[in-house]
Amino acid sequence: MRDFSQAVVIGAGVSGLLAARVLSERFSSVLLLERDRLTGKDHRAGIPQSHHLHALSARGGELVEELFPGFRDELSDAGAPTFDFGAQVAVRFADGWAARPQTGLIVQSFTRSLFESSLRERVLALPGVELADGCAVLGLRADERAVTGVVYRDADGEKTLLAGLVVDASGRSSHLAEWLEQAGFGRPREAVLNVGVGYASRLYDNPSDVWPEWTGLAEFLQAPDVRRGGFVSRVEGGRMLLTLQGIEDGKPPHDEEAFAEYLRKLRVPVADLVARMSPASSIRRYSRTENRRLACHRLRRWPDGLIAVGDAVCMFNPVYGQGLTVSAFEATDLREFLRECPPRGIPTGATRRFQRVLARRTLWPWLLATSSDWGWQRHRAPLPIRAGLSYMRRLMRVMPHDDVVYQQFLRVLHMVDPPTTLGRPSIVRRVLRHRSGKAARNALLSEQPLAGAEH
Repeated sequence: MRDFSQAVVIGAGVSGLLAARVLSERFSSVLLLERDRLTGKDHRAGIPQSHHLHALSARGGELVEELFPGFRDELSDAGAPTFDFGAQVAVRFADGWAARPQTGLIVQSFTRSLFESSLRERVLALPGVELADGCAVLGLRADERAVTGVVYRDADGEKTLLAGLVVDASGRSSHLAEWLEQAGFGRPREAVLNVGVGYASRLYDNPSDVWPEWTGLAEFLQAPDVRRGGFVSRVEGGRMLLTLQGIEDGKPPHDEEAFAEYLRKLRVPVADLVARMSPASSIRRYSRTENRRLACHRLRRWPDGLIAVGDAVCMFNPVYGQGLTVSAFEATDLREFLRECPPRGIPTGATRRFQRVLARRTLWPWLLATSSDWGWQRHRAPLPIRAGLSYMRRLMRVMPHDDVVYQQFLRVLHMVDPPTTLGRPSIVRRVLRHRSGKAARNALLSEQPLAGAEH
């Protein structure tokens, strides 16, 4: 039995902050150990992807609001726009523009620094929650059956901290596999799929305050033909954030002239929009976009007193926008787990069972991301993946022409419905009977009101 006196969370990013929120309901003390020095709303080295576009999906926004009532309004007060994804995001597929229906899928876009700093402020206001930044965790303190704390280094040197529960939320830079192996519990198997997608982002001021009639714009990569695309959204401060994406020879550049030329070659009307704005940041590139999953749930000996969440155990290609929502789901799962524990603490073997819960939680997002990314692989995929890819390609061709299919896809994208709903007989029939045609595609494209502007 692990008592509810002290919990330690490794990492004060989004996953760590959400975990600390629910831990504070049961533990007397929760300490967040963060490697970076945290200063206000500044970008930090430990989150290199923070310069790129972020948004809370429809379901993710609901979950965060459950944990932090009024949080969405706080972001809105800071200038982060809230909008219906279907009606306010213009989406370009290989075969044309999707329709713009009202869907009830309410999303919010912002810079990562605003979201994380606002979340951190709320968490640190909770009783018993403290933050120690500038602390590098070196490893786990453990005995034969359990993790009993962490070893870390701060400005004063190396220290050991005992805890009833350790949560690894250290993200993409986690050393969890090495720590487990060093502590004698074995090394979990790792699955990695890296298709080499690259990003480049830039923030813009809009001095004219004249905006398109959409809030966001997206062009998805589609294997094998659409090798470059991007996302645009209004964010707080009356600014616009542009994130370009591409694969192999279609990766976006970082020098000014090549960046401008890249914009002109996109099939979405971004270049003219950017020409009316003023850069508010340098061009920031990012290429760590692999999908990676540790099979912690299959480790023969999982220690009591340890839980791993977020990118520390399962990370996705950021293009699919699943990370924040998965972290919110995991936090709600952790909350339910702790509520089911007896008053005296966490029973023996419970953290192993919970790690299996998290594995089931991440399975569908993992399959959705990797199934799409398999389309870029040069070697032959396994038969089930080939079948899934074939269906997904047909689905993508249909969406510009079928509102029912498109809206169901959006519900899956926003994690309101599971991916299995795309395999419902009614959806499959619509996909299989569709025959795309040039006339239909051109008509839809000509009807898409992208050139309009508003104040």
